[in-house]
Formats: sequence, structure tokens, C-alpha cells
Amino acid sequence: MSKKLPYLVLILLLQSHPVLSDGNLQPGIELFTQADYQQATEYFYDIESDAGNEDNPEFLYYYGLSLYKTDQAKEALEAMSRAAEIEPQNPDYQYALTLIYLLRINEVNVFRKAGMFGKLKKAMATAADHEPTHLRGNMFYTGWLLYAPKMGGGDIEKGMVYLAKLKLVSEPDWVLMEAGLASRDEEYTRAEELYLKALEMKRSPSSVINIARYYLAQKKYQQAISHANAFNLLPKHWAGPGNCDGHLVLAQAYHYLGDDAAFEEHSKKAIDMTNNKAQKERFEASLNALGD
Repeated sequence: MSKKLPYLVLILLLQSHPVLSDGNLQPGIELFTQADYQQATEYFYDIESDAGNEDNPEFLYYYGLSLYKTDQAKEALEAMSRAAEIEPQNPDYQYALTLIYLLRINEVNVFRKAGMFGKLKKAMATAADHEPTHLRGNMFYTGWLLYAPKMGGGDIEKGMVYLAKLKLVSEPDWVLMEAGLASRDEEYTRAEELYLKALEMKRSPSSVINIARYYLAQKKYQQAISHANAFNLLPKHWAGPGNCDGHLVLAQAYHYLGDDAAFEEHSKKAIDMTNNKAQKERFEASLNALGD
């Protein structure tokens, strides 16, 4: 794997999994949990050739995550695929593999996308099915089934089955997903009630940013700003929305309120905090369209 250093750093915070680690991994894991992904990547690169690490799934997992967070999808996929090969039933590895495939698919030619997409769907289903209590894996798979087009693997009937299972794992996150469905179906009063209920049940980054986005879509800009600011103060999970998402909401809200200075400030922060090239381009395009 190459030592390709990233050009941008996305600041998110990992709430790490309770796994035992070898002593030489701990400094790298600590860098990762502190969201210092570039330094973590360099550390893991330096110890890659240490005895046993190339076949140590925990090393491969954290090295793969560090590469993923520094937008090195090809190298991340190599590491995480090896971790999942060694421990195929580990839902953490399969869930991480899913996210890395999503990043890597954007980088390959059309002839490779189909095969890679099939592997993505397999990893996604494995993460959800082999560990019913794996919250993020189950939420991701349920959302995919409910929202993706049929040709992309969407299956509303199957998604509703997984949604019912999600309620047993985490009722607040089930309420949050129900709120999203109500909003999609234009049941806006019910959607707002559910978003507020989810927020009351569990003040998580996901519940806060989702209600901020909801208020933005409903043109309730002051409420959107309030929740986006609150979101930016919360610790983040490596796989969840980051402060770049909060600043994107703030930039959009201030644009519609006519505050050009605040729009420029938060636009810059949203882009600067985004290390993923494809996401960065989407942010720039949406914000430039607002500024035109």
C-alpha cells in the first residue's frame, strides 16, 4: 500500500469500538480517536511491516479507517478487505467496508462499478444480518432499502421489515427514521413531531443535524441555525455527519436570510472541513449555485 498523504483533513470524532489492541497499535488508535487521521495514517504505515500486523485484523481495520478518512479509497479497500477476509462475521469490518466501497466506486470506470456494487451490497447486508444489534450497520441497510431506487437495491417492503427490527435495537433511531419517511411523504406536521421526539429521546449528532436540515427545507431558518450550531458543538462518530455538514446548513440558511458575510464564512468552513473530493465538489457546486 502506498504512503499517499492526504491533501485535506476532515475533523470528525470516533467513538471507538471496545476491542482489545496490541500495544504497538494503541498510539495510532489514539490518534484516530482524536480525529488526527493524517497522523494516524502515517503511524500505521510505519508499523505495517512489524511482525504480525499484515495479518492482524484490528491493525488492518484501523489502518483502513485512517486511509478512508484521508480519502485514500483504493488503499483503504485493500486493508479493510483483508480484515474482513480474516474475520468475515465481524459487523464492524463489514460496515466499514460498505462505506469504503461507496467512496471507491466514484473513482473506478463504469466497467468496474457493477462488480464493486455487488460487493458493497453484500458487505452492507452482512453487517446488518450477522449482528442485529449493530446500530449503524442496521440503520444504513434499512435506509438503503427504503430510499434507494429498485435498480440500486431498494426494496421498500424489505426495508419496512428491517425498520421494525431497528425499533428493538434503538427506539430513538427508529423514530428518527420514521420522521424521515414522514418528511419524504410530505407529512410535515407528523415529521416535525417525530424529529422533536427523536431529539428528546436521544440528543445525538444525527438527530440534531436531521432536524436542522428539516427546518432548512421548511424555510424555518432561525430554527435551522440554532440546531446546526448545537450540532457543531457535539462530539462526532467517524462514520456520521461532521461539522462540515453543520456549516453547510448554516451557509444555506444565512444565504436565504440575506446575510452574505455569514454565508461566505460558513461556506468556506464547510468546504475546508471536507476531505472527500467528491463531497467537496458537491458542496462547492451547491454553494456556488446559491451565491450566483
